[in-house]
Amino acid sequence: MEDQLDLSSLLKASQSLAGEIKLDQLMDKLMHVLLENAGAEKACLILQTDGNLSLMAEANTLADQTFMYNEDVGQYTNKLPLSVLYYCLHAKEPVVLDRASGSGMFTEDPYIKNKQVASVLCFPIVHQEKMPGLIYLENNLVSGAFSEARIEILRLLSSQIAISLENALLYEKLEEKVRDRTSQIEQQKQALVEEKHQVDQLLLNILPSETAEELKRKGKVAPKYYPAITVMFTDFSRFTQIVKDMPPELLVDELDSYFSTFDEIMDRNGIEKIKTIGDSYMCACGLPNPDPRHAEKMVRAATEIQEFMLADERDRRERGLPIFRVRIGIHSGPVVAGVVGSRKFAYDIWGDTVNVAARLETACEDRKINISSDTFALIEGQFDCRQRGKIAVKHDREIEMYYVNW
Repeated sequence: MEDQLDLSSLLKASQSLAGEIKLDQLMDKLMHVLLENAGAEKACLILQTDGNLSLMAEANTLADQTFMYNEDVGQYTNKLPLSVLYYCLHAKEPVVLDRASGSGMFTEDPYIKNKQVASVLCFPIVHQEKMPGLIYLENNLVSGAFSEARIEILRLLSSQIAISLENALLYEKLEEKVRDRTSQIEQQKQALVEEKHQVDQLLLNILPSETAEELKRKGKVAPKYYPAITVMFTDFSRFTQIVKDMPPELLVDELDSYFSTFDEIMDRNGIEKIKTIGDSYMCACGLPNPDPRHAEKMVRAATEIQEFMLADERDRRERGLPIFRVRIGIHSGPVVAGVVGSRKFAYDIWGDTVNVAARLETACEDRKINISSDTFALIEGQFDCRQRGKIAVKHDREIEMYYVNW
């Protein structure tokens, strides 16, 4: 008979619920079990937390799917009789309505009144004095659809439903924790990647790329001898007198503006900036990667600097601003390059070539490019140069100088 318990179907339903650990899949199976075994047209699962009810899932015989919500039941007065739900929640006993809209204490419920509901069963899911939620069933085809046998089926399934829900909710929380932890780890990894990128960029700002890679790889950089490079020094003429009354912030801004442009010129010509010392700018070409055109590139960069400074001078004169002019000294020869310092790294070069280049700069006039005979020998025929005489350097040595006409 219809009212007799089908134990095989009941066992099958229980096993189906017991085998599911994921919450959304469990709710889908539970909805189908309820529709198949409880004689309902519509089934809803409502979970409760501290007396607050949330509609989690809904299914009906007309649609071949389960609708998921996880939202407060107060938003669904068009789907559920809230008075029935809260009565069942507090009474912890099934509410069975054979003719819900016709008689009884819930006839004025907006949902029951508007929908003219026939049969209703609201069943508390209880296990070991815990009540994770409610099952709401509805049948509008017949009155008295939920017989004692149907209710007994729910009683027998109630413990399994509660256990499966508890396990699925715990699994959901665990998965959420894993997702959160994974997200945190990914964020930390991304932060480390960004920090590493910042460190790499910082190293590249103060060290040549090959030197920076060697430092990261080995923790130190071995000094290296370069037999042929070209070194350039620039210096602003009468700089101290020009800026003596200038506010410190403006002074720094002025130097930053000029040196930033110098940096761009060096980058375009494949030249390595070494350092700035006050208002002096030092760079070298031919390291860390040897370049047979080191002298040519350096002289070309020097002419670009002087062309920029001339245009800047015209602009500043029109605006009534102080005029800055640059002296440039260039010499070619061997150097030793390396990194000094254990905390604040500095890439530097040493040797007589550096000293001579600095001496050529001090012996230069405003707006001029002063090069040595060694550099001249490497660029002869490529630039228009004018011999200007000799200059004394260390150890009573003299070298021939040339101005580059730009």
